[in-house]
Amino acid sequence: MLSELPPRVAGPIIQIPIKDNQAVRKGDLLFEIDPSTFQAAVDNAQAKLKQAQAAEIQAQQELQRQNELYQTKTNDLRDVQNAEDSYAASVANTAAAQPWKQRASTSNTPRCSLLLMVT
Repeated sequence: MLSELPPRVAGPIIQIPIKDNQAVRKGDLLFEIDPSTFQAAVDNAQAKLKQAQAAEIQAQQELQRQNELYQTKTNDLRDVQNAEDSYAASVANTAAAQPWKQRASTSNTPRCSLLLMVT
């Protein structure tokens, strides 16, 4: 019986330890995927999170400045509201970046492989 077994991680296959028509059992390694593509995704997710965190800090600082200026009647309420909106958006961007980083780093193994799970 021929079955398609797509991996959860994309990348070039670097090793296929089984031979054609070889019987396989539960737990047998079917193939290994080059981990560099996966590692690049982890690195990218970490960078996006850091970028979002930096933007959040910047937006928080701007909101604080706008509030201080508003209290001294130097700026308009609209400026404060715009800063509040920017800060809220940056908080949401940081929250959105965290699950990607978590998902990408949960399987932080040096090699990606597929094991046959027979039920």
